[in-house]
Amino acid sequence: MGDLMRRRSNLALEINIQDPIFDPKVVDGCILWLGADSLDGLSDGAGVSNWYDKSGYGHNAVAVNAPTFKKDYFGIGRHGVYFNAASSQYMSIARTADLEPTAGFTIISVLRSLGGYNYAALIKKPYRTSGWSEPYVQWGASVCSDSANEKPYVSFGYTSSNSRYVISSYACRDSFGIYTFYYNKSVLRLYMNGVLWGTVNYSDSIDYTNATDVAIGTRSTYSTGELLNAVVAELIMFNAGLSTSNLNTILSGLNKKYGIPVSVVS
Repeated sequence: MGDLMRRRSNLALEINIQDPIFDPKVVDGCILWLGADSLDGLSDGAGVSNWYDKSGYGHNAVAVNAPTFKKDYFGIGRHGVYFNAASSQYMSIARTADLEPTAGFTIISVLRSLGGYNYAALIKKPYRTSGWSEPYVQWGASVCSDSANEKPYVSFGYTSSNSRYVISSYACRDSFGIYTFYYNKSVLRLYMNGVLWGTVNYSDSIDYTNATDVAIGTRSTYSTGELLNAVVAELIMFNAGLSTSNLNTILSGLNKKYGIPVSVVS
């Protein structure tokens, strides 16, 4: 009887660690969901050649130079994908209309920034122009603005003469947290664990002329640079700026999964 009770107790503890099941698709508009837990079969340190999209859209990320799997990096069953900037590790997602939202976007990522690199790109939708002299983007999320300040920023329709972006008021180096990059065709916002870190009003559409593949861990697969130095546990994208209610639903789910304290977005 004693052994049976101990087995039941151990089972209850194991279930408590793994639960609750997080699923961002409970909110409409989820077009990308890369979770490191889907790579559970890999051994620690293995290269991640394919990162499977769990949104149902099939937007799988394919390695150009494979990042590495970090087993249990964030705790039991909470894995990560390590993008090592020094080794120029990044991935791409083939161009598709589903990843070209016109009503804005919300990008949410659970990660630890390891810092040290300028303009570290988490995920970007670049486009090519004549000469391709710089990384123009149709939408993008970056973990730090420069190696000294390391402040996250979010942008859309960005060129040297047409700047639409907001840079965080706070630095994030070595911060394990929930980063939210948001645009609803009226305002750009940055949140860290539900706390507003930056906001700028813009009212404009996103132009997808000359669009290219989505890049993860670099500014573009055609003109690499702005390399990411971070361990990523989740990368989720929605095809609109989420309502506060829906945003709080996602943040609450991530809080329960990773134990990261979050503030209620109002």
